[in-house]
Amino acid sequence: MMRGTMSVFLGMVLTMVMSLFFSMTEVTRYFCISKEADSSTTLAVQNLFGEYLRPLWEDYGILAIDASYGEDEDTTEPMEGRLQSYYGGNCPDENMEGVDLLQVSMAQCNIYNRVFLTDNEGAPFVKEAATFEKTEIPEDVLENLLGISRQSSESNASDFPIRDLITNNESLLPDQGGPPAISGSSSYKGYDGAGPALPAEASSKSSLPADPFSGSTEYGEVEQSTENDLAHQKNMAVLSQVLEEPESVSHLGFIVEERVSERPLLKGDGYSENANLTEGALFRYYLSQHFGSFRKDLKHEGLKYEQEYILCGEETDEDNLTETVVRLLALREVENVLSIRADANKMTQVHGVAAASSAVIANPELEEVVCVALIAAWAYLESVLDVRLLLSGGKVSMVKTPQEWTSDLASIFSSLSVSVKAKDCPAGLDYSAFLFALFSLEGQKKLAFRALDLMEDALRHVEGCANVCMDRMLVSADFDMTMTATPLFLSFIPLMTGRLSDYEYEKEKRMSYL
Repeated sequence: MMRGTMSVFLGMVLTMVMSLFFSMTEVTRYFCISKEADSSTTLAVQNLFGEYLRPLWEDYGILAIDASYGEDEDTTEPMEGRLQSYYGGNCPDENMEGVDLLQVSMAQCNIYNRVFLTDNEGAPFVKEAATFEKTEIPEDVLENLLGISRQSSESNASDFPIRDLITNNESLLPDQGGPPAISGSSSYKGYDGAGPALPAEASSKSSLPADPFSGSTEYGEVEQSTENDLAHQKNMAVLSQVLEEPESVSHLGFIVEERVSERPLLKGDGYSENANLTEGALFRYYLSQHFGSFRKDLKHEGLKYEQEYILCGEETDEDNLTETVVRLLALREVENVLSIRADANKMTQVHGVAAASSAVIANPELEEVVCVALIAAWAYLESVLDVRLLLSGGKVSMVKTPQEWTSDLASIFSSLSVSVKAKDCPAGLDYSAFLFALFSLEGQKKLAFRALDLMEDALRHVEGCANVCMDRMLVSADFDMTMTATPLFLSFIPLMTGRLSDYEYEKEKRMSYL
């Protein structure tokens, strides 16, 4: 009887000890599975974000995932299946051979807080571009860029704003593209006969920093087309003033039917910060470095004059170059007016000619009006010479000194030959730097979306990227994943039979290129 009692007692003790052992082993397994799930989900998300679109990075330095994986659909569902496949590769499931005590499988995946390149008016694109340039650009060059931005903003904020002239650029040039008439009204829109309200004093020296941009490159190849004869004639009227061979400009046009800047865009459900002033300047410098122009052919597919398109948004290279020339003339004319008014010798010449003209027509009251018209005409003429020099690869100071001035009232008509250019100013700014100054006058959204237009157009020429859309380029997302695992050692405990359910592990991950 005693032996039987001890046998039962030992059996109960052994059962309790084994239950304790299996329970502790299962608890240990539970937490190990949690660590395994965390590690596997991290690797899966990292693998997913390692699939950035390589042509976008190699050509433009921008990291983003094509959320549709080449499919012509506005959806991110392929990403979920891709993530599960990566998870399965990092954490074997029940269908694989062998025994895995830490076996866990993904039951559900939810991707949210998605941010695309085009969200928040292109802010993620701007910040990525600025981050890329921040690692490449020297600090002194960044200061120079901020100086140009400040100078452009100060000029626009004055009583004689540049942005208004650029906005109304159709009044800067007569219909045939010639300089303003000396005896007529000013070329500025809204002129009321009293002359523009100019600052009382202007510095005779440029307050800009040294040119932070590299030298010019060779011209790109050109192609001819016969689109819109009337528009072509108007373009030639402008370009013939500043180019010796205006017919040689590129006539390439856009092939994308619905550009990023014009079509409805796929929106993310996440938050993206706006770019600050420094990032804005770096972004504009990024545009000058990663996109071609009339003076720099980067051999991208699509338009050749890319910076001119970003600035003007026209459909053809010819239209964009023409519009850019008009804006440069507006920018230069404003600064040249300031240079004339700051130079006592030039003002003496202007007043002398104005007085003589008023005496000839016996109407001294018109002297002030003629004086304003002469300043506008002279400034415009010098602007034409400046733009000719910029397009040929030279440099021009933003505000010229008397020694840097080229034209003269006494020989004003001898400067009409297209071969005559302004004096080169070694300490001045080149064509790329002036484009940067014009970028500083444009809204960030407009610049960002037009740059994305060009990027999308160029990428669609790359094999395997025919359906690329910039509003499907994912740069940031949160991942909510649910994993399940089956209890193992608890099944050896009799009391747990029929009461076991699968473990669930919830893991949240965030990945971002920003």
